[in-house]
Amino acid sequence: MPDAIAVAEPFPDAARPRVWRRRASRPRFWLGAASASAMLLAWWAVSGGRVVSADLLPSPGDVAAAAAGILRDGYRGTTLWGNALSTLGRLAGGFGLAALFGIPLGLWMGGSRATRAWSRPRPC
Repeated sequence: MPDAIAVAEPFPDAARPRVWRRRASRPRFWLGAASASAMLLAWWAVSGGRVVSADLLPSPGDVAAAAAGILRDGYRGTTLWGNALSTLGRLAGGFGLAALFGIPLGLWMGGSRATRAWSRPRPC
């Protein structure tokens, strides 16, 4: 058997897939946690020190109490789930209208030479 036959490696050295290590994600987690904690501390200090009016910047405790009240009692006579479903309905309606007009318009622009020439970017 000739010695010239070489077995190809599945990946050359430059194209080896990266091996993700758990160790690399720890600094990112702590950096994110430290950033969020610093922002919460700054919010508490500014609102507690009355640097800004309580009407403009309520304290974190006031916001948490209001959120708990909305979760428990609802908001302006409707439940949180009712408001969430209403918002999702508006979102679905907007997406549906965009698809209803956008898909035919895109097909027309892509299929017609005149509209493609009219809608493409012009050189300055």
